[in-house]
Amino acid sequence: MKRTLNAGQVVTDIRAGMSDAEIMKKYHLSARGLASLFTKLLEAGFIEQSSLSARVDLGARTVSLRIYRCPKCDMPQAF
Repeated sequence: MKRTLNAGQVVTDIRAGMSDAEIMKKYHLSARGLASLFTKLLEAGFIEQSSLSARVDLGARTVSLRIYRCPKCDMPQAF
């Protein structure tokens, strides 16, 4: 289902420093929806790429995870 959002309000929220999670919650967006929103705002000229550069890439499909395991019991350890 497509949702219509107020571009001005979203841009105001981005410039006010709202995190991606806060924007997703406020506008009821999935990660894919947020990525689509950012793309549309960029294409329409409401924001510049530099505004999004510091944000987390929600389109990333992989992450790396470093896990320390105890050499004696091989259990993962939090540190």
